[in-house]
Amino acid sequence: MMYQIFKTECLHMDATIAPKDLTRLRNNFNIDKRRRTGHHHQVQAHFHPFYELFFLTRGNCRFFLFNRNQVLKDGDVLIIPPGEYHYNVYGNGLHDRFTIY
Repeated sequence: MMYQIFKTECLHMDATIAPKDLTRLRNNFNIDKRRRTGHHHQVQAHFHPFYELFFLTRGNCRFFLFNRNQVLKDGDVLIIPPGEYHYNVYGNGLHDRFTIY
């Protein structure tokens, strides 16, 4: 298996979504936004039975996937296939990320 990390030029997350459309979207996938303000380490590796799209909008982190350690920075996107164990570690500073699953 392979995973891809790529730099995105632009992503607008502030678009207005009608309530009926938001309900429809939530029935099909989830969007999770998190802000970390200091060191954070996931306790253990985990996996999901679905794809996960991880988008780091601010800061950097180390991401462990496929027994490899990859440093992610502002604007990097990671596509995590179903069933793949992964976890991440954030250093000090401010970090913002979105996950879509």
